[in-house]
Amino acid sequence: SNLGSGWQISGAERLYEDPSSGSYLISGSGSHEVFKPQYYVFVSTGYEEGVMGIDTRTDTVELQYPLTPGSSNDEPLIISPDGKVLCIGSPDYNYIQVVDIQTKKIIQYLKTANNSFNGPYSLAFSPDGKTLYAGVDGGYYSTGHYQRYDYIYVYDMQNYTNTSIIPLGQKIAPQYMAVSPDGQKLYVSRQGGKYGYQIQIYDTQSLQLLNTVTTDTTLETRPSLAITPDSKKIYYIEYNSTAGAYVKVIDGETNQAVKTIGISTLYPKSIRLTPDGTRALVSLNTGNQPGYVKVIDTVTDQLIASLEV
Repeated sequence: SNLGSGWQISGAERLYEDPSSGSYLISGSGSHEVFKPQYYVFVSTGYEEGVMGIDTRTDTVELQYPLTPGSSNDEPLIISPDGKVLCIGSPDYNYIQVVDIQTKKIIQYLKTANNSFNGPYSLAFSPDGKTLYAGVDGGYYSTGHYQRYDYIYVYDMQNYTNTSIIPLGQKIAPQYMAVSPDGQKLYVSRQGGKYGYQIQIYDTQSLQLLNTVTTDTTLETRPSLAITPDSKKIYYIEYNSTAGAYVKVIDGETNQAVKTIGISTLYPKSIRLTPDGTRALVSLNTGNQPGYVKVIDTVTDQLIASLEV
């Protein structure tokens, strides 16, 4: 590990290793991702500041990639599995920047739509890095009212071309996405406030919808999910005022939710798996008080530990 032992990241909500790319990922108030070989932390600050690249050897900002002035959301970031490019989405505008990590230059803009408000909320790479998926808010103004129709844009990252567009329907934004380690399925976590929350599962070859898992939650953060290395289980977090925080388990073969694991009365922020897939880690938010990480054994799907952080 280039980060070594004993590293602490001030203000970060989670620190974990992505086994598909060997990158260390950090998430706090914005979107963060660390490229291990280059010692850089890329931090999405939102607004006009864009994305900053911090050299962790000197703790100084060495790079900055500005986005369109007026961007008001945290930009989604993702590093390709081979560690060569950093993709930066802009939720308020209609493009994705592709940055060459080695040359530190923007090498491509991937357009998401003709409307200036059609920006990506989430990004996901296929395990081989050949395909990029972008969850896009297809909002537009009609007769003075904002209308939403969301999509998933599919890009060939060898030629930087848009190859397919998957229509998702109205009002439930594609806030988080992940591709199964075997590359066969795309999981889309959609959030729509009063319009509901759901996990949609797509076949990555046919791009056909396999199933929709409706979630009973009042989660107000971008819902996250985690997939075991063998692609057999998918974990995602839910929360409501009655049941508190809990984790649902989807069977990767049947595409059905098969188990509910109660974890806390506190508000959940994210879920991640250890690199070997044997533990699921759920971060819980307590405001100004110490937070907690709940640990789930993914073999038995039992809660086995609670860590104060």
